[in-house]
Amino acid sequence: MARGGTTSFGLHRHHRDTCFPRHVDRRRLLDWPEQWSGWSSKIRGIERYVAHRPVWVTETGYATCEGNTPLPGGFQDQKHRLFDAVRAPAERLYWYCVRDLPYSCPCIEMTEDGGRIDFREYHLGLSTSNGVRKAAWHFLYRLLRKESLACSSMATARQT
Repeated sequence: MARGGTTSFGLHRHHRDTCFPRHVDRRRLLDWPEQWSGWSSKIRGIERYVAHRPVWVTETGYATCEGNTPLPGGFQDQKHRLFDAVRAPAERLYWYCVRDLPYSCPCIEMTEDGGRIDFREYHLGLSTSNGVRKAAWHFLYRLLRKESLACSSMATARQT
């Protein structure tokens, strides 16, 4: 069972006693885009409250737009944030999405008349909404390919 997505900030003795009951065997960590970095320190910050239970990063990502505008940018920053997240000392890690949302999709933060409050929600993918792969996509592909080849080599070595 995983418990809800509180950030690592402001965890006190009260939180340990009320938010981390003994039957919860996983603790998920959810932070907002501006805070999606420094995973080692964030995870160390909550480990003292979870009694050696595994920590999962259940949502992370980085928007590839200039601030809160629809203008593209930050592609290398997204790749670096993915690199940092992959190195996090967590049992599992989940990236926000693989493909950007098209503007035709409603998002969480919209005005009553359908206006967008936060354009970043549309630019969190590893590829654009029309399928163009971003730098972070290529980084993840190389990483997974390397891991796959390492696993294949180990399996071959065991068979011989």
